[in-house]
Amino acid sequence: MDDSRFSRNIGLISPTEQERLSQATVVIAGTGTDGGLLAERLVLVFVRCSLVDPDICVFINDF
Repeated sequence: MDDSRFSRNIGLISPTEQERLSQATVVIAGTGTDGGLLAERLVLVFVRCSLVDPDICVFINDF
């Protein structure tokens, strides 16, 4: 494992725990407020995330 990527986690997460997190994959259903925040936090500790959200983003300028 490249220790420089995980240097900000020293003291919070042990090297063994960091290794386990870096090998984990999490599926998050819904990327609204809670799902988006959860995804952001998990990515910051290098957990792979698969995001599932049925919403369609439409950009309309009706002003």
